[in-house]
Amino acid sequence: MSGALAPGGLDAVLDRVGKGVLHTAAHLGSSRIRVCSIADGGLGITTVFARLDKAVLTRLVEMVDEGELRAPIAATYPLARTAEAQAAFQQPHPPSKFVLLV
Repeated sequence: MSGALAPGGLDAVLDRVGKGVLHTAAHLGSSRIRVCSIADGGLGITTVFARLDKAVLTRLVEMVDEGELRAPIAATYPLARTAEAQAAFQQPHPPSKFVLLV
């Protein structure tokens, strides 16, 4: 990222990609920058996931069933092949999920 993209700095960053985006973006922000991610974590970063709440999870399933929410799957791997899944995840791929089967 370049300062030319945000000459006044950043107030907030929502990361949906990971791969170091937050670390880079944080250098462009003020001391009060708010950082939130669904893909990365670290000191001063709020990581967002769905709560383990039956009503919320049920609604997410309904949204998938109704076609309102898509969660494309890149590949599935048995738990014994976790290292292979991690290596595949590190390679360029379209936005999607890698699933470990337990």
